[in-house]
Amino acid sequence: MEVVILEGPEPVAEVAERVADASSDLSHVMRRMAEDARAGDTTHKAEDIALAAERERTLCQAVKDFRLAARSTIGKAN
Repeated sequence: MEVVILEGPEPVAEVAERVADASSDLSHVMRRMAEDARAGDTTHKAEDIALAAERERTLCQAVKDFRLAARSTIGKAN
């Protein structure tokens, strides 16, 4: 578990929370995939691959949004 304390404007904190949520969602799918692979269970493999790809895209977009929000805030501070 990792704990991050972020201080800053509300929009940056909101986007940071989206990044954390998206990362957690992807992590859950990846963990389940690893457990299924260890058990030799391929029942949900195709679904999980598609879900992992969707969650990865969501995480990438959240990271992009965070970067934009951070740049915007830094730009306003200067």
